[in-house]
Amino acid sequence: MHYRASSLIGVALAFVAVQAHAAQVSIAPPACANLAASECEAVGVLFADAYARASGTRVSPPPKQTEGGLEGTWQPTGDEYVDISALRLSSKVQIRGTLRQADGTQIHTVEMTAASLDDLPPVADRVCEALVHRVGVNDTRTLHSITRTEASRPNRTYSEKVIGFKTALIQPFAQGVTFNPMMSLQFDGRFESETYFLEFGAGLALPTGGDHRNLGALFAEFGGSLYLGQGNTSPYVGVGFSPKIMFSGADGGVRAAAYGQFGLMFMRFSSTRLYTELRLSQNIIPIDVNTGDGSFLENSPETSVRPLEAGLQLGIGW
Repeated sequence: MHYRASSLIGVALAFVAVQAHAAQVSIAPPACANLAASECEAVGVLFADAYARASGTRVSPPPKQTEGGLEGTWQPTGDEYVDISALRLSSKVQIRGTLRQADGTQIHTVEMTAASLDDLPPVADRVCEALVHRVGVNDTRTLHSITRTEASRPNRTYSEKVIGFKTALIQPFAQGVTFNPMMSLQFDGRFESETYFLEFGAGLALPTGGDHRNLGALFAEFGGSLYLGQGNTSPYVGVGFSPKIMFSGADGGVRAAAYGQFGLMFMRFSSTRLYTELRLSQNIIPIDVNTGDGSFLENSPETSVRPLEAGLQLGIGW
C-alpha cells in the first residue's frame, strides 16, 4: 500500500510538472487607450484564447483589470509572453501584438486595425497566427477572417457579382477528321458565394484558318463551379451547358454542348480577379463536316461528327 501511494503521488507530481511546463506563453496585461477597464480585460482574454488555438499550447491570461488598475502584480510565467496594445480612435481600434522572450527581447511584432470592438475576434486570430508562425497578418488571412477594414462587408456569405471577359484557344477533335484550332472571345459573368459560383456568358469562336477542316460558333454558356479551397488562389471544378449556332464548311445551325472544367481563381480577395481554366466540351448534336482536300466544294465528301473541344481559357473580372 505504501508503494502504491508513493507511485500515485509520483504520477500526480509528474502531471503537475508537465502542466506547468506546458504553460510556455503568457499574455501581458494589454496597454489600452480610450477603452474602459472591462473592454481592456476582454481584449486580454480574447488574445489569450486566440493564441492558445494558434499555438496549441496552454496560455496564461493576464490578471483582471479594474478601474484602479491590475489585481495584483504580473510576471511572465513561461519562456515567452505576448504584449498587446489597443488604441481606439473614434470607432476603429488599432491593435499591435508583440511576441517577446521572458527578458523582454522582441521576437516578432505585427499590427492590424479593427473597424470596431465587434471586429476584434478575427483580428485576434490573425495577429496570434502571425505571431506564432512569425509571418505578416496578410499571410494569415482567409475568407473567414477578412475584417471590415479590408472589405466592404464583414463576411463572404453574400453573393458577389464578378463581370469580365474571357478568351480561349480551343482544339476540336473527332474521329477521322482533323480540325483547325479556334480562338474565342466572350463576355463572362459570375455570381460568387463563399464555396461556389454560378456562371453565364456569350461569345464568338472563329477558326484560325489553314488547310484543315474549320469550325466556328456563336455561343452562350450557363454553368456552375465548386471551390476546392478558400485561399487567395482557389482551385475549382465545374460543369455547364452551352447552346450555340455552329457552322462548318458543309453544315451549320443550332447545336448544343455539355462541358466540364477545372480552374484556378487568382487574387480572390481583390476586387479584380484573374482566372484560368482547362475545359472539355462535348457537342451533343452532330454537325456535317468536309473530309475532302479542304477546298469545301459542294461535291467534297462529308461526315457527321460530334466534336470534343479541349480549351485553355484565360479571364479577368471585376
